[in-house]
Amino acid sequence: MAVRQVLTKMGLQSSWRIAAAEVAAIKELANVDEKTLLEQLVEHASTFSQSPVSQFKVGAVGVGDSGDLYLGANIEFKGCSLAQSIHGEQCVISNAFLAGEKRLRKLVVSASPCGHCRQFMTELPHADDLIIDVMGNEPTTLGALLPSNFKTTDVIPDAKPLLQHQKEDMVVSATTPPSLIPLLSNDSEKEDENDNVVENGQHSLMNDMDVMLVYAVLSAATSYSPLSRCFSGVVLKTKTDKYITGSVIESAAFNPTLPPLQVAYVNLLISGLAWEDVTHVVLSEGTDNHSPASVLAPTCDILKTFDVVPSLIHVTLDIVSDKEKSSEN
Repeated sequence: MAVRQVLTKMGLQSSWRIAAAEVAAIKELANVDEKTLLEQLVEHASTFSQSPVSQFKVGAVGVGDSGDLYLGANIEFKGCSLAQSIHGEQCVISNAFLAGEKRLRKLVVSASPCGHCRQFMTELPHADDLIIDVMGNEPTTLGALLPSNFKTTDVIPDAKPLLQHQKEDMVVSATTPPSLIPLLSNDSEKEDENDNVVENGQHSLMNDMDVMLVYAVLSAATSYSPLSRCFSGVVLKTKTDKYITGSVIESAAFNPTLPPLQVAYVNLLISGLAWEDVTHVVLSEGTDNHSPASVLAPTCDILKTFDVVPSLIHVTLDIVSDKEKSSEN
């Protein structure tokens, strides 16, 4: 029995994650070894691709130290800058990040990782030893694919790598009043200027603002942003009152950084939901070192490309730095 048939039989045909126990069951039912299983899962993962621009489908599977498998595919946003795309390898890493996986030991992918992804993967624990298995080629390592690479620990030697970093012990001293950002191009459809501020959580669009702010701060605190110290998170509220979060995943080279909306979008798909299910988006961002970086503009750019444009609430966090915390003590 083919792996895809087994997935259907087990009700896993739409799953982006496969637990270690399920992996063992699939191997037994399909009568395949790990190599064959991973190759067939890569082909299966490519069916998750959303590639309206390139029409090129990439599938990828990451193997965690836990034994769990993380599927990923490339995701493009029609009508938006190509730089906003989520590469298949980034999708896998976001999946593992969201699941709390501590290390990936192997990545199997349908096409050779581009330079963008090779740089992004250097943030992982023991990155040089990460096995990269491109379909139809002999396995190699990330260190062989990107020798003399530049990563965060070159700047901050004792920095914890991605997946093993700690949630920030963040002290938010204040926030700006949450602002409703107009996204529609037709001025007559925009909110009145006086309605752009949510005060005391009382806005017709946001009667549960306090709940969303808690998720927004938590998603920002989960950011992996060791160099810029610009913490940002996104919360997607759905029609069924689910809260889907995403946090920025920073690259030492900055450009391959995956913004929080993209990570939240991956989380949405993993949760079995679609963009049509989203009613509100909250973007929270702040820094403890006066960094001028912001992901507001690219977040707006992506949101405008969807057929359904949800309400965007922007919150700026005033974060107390470690130095300020020390002086208070």
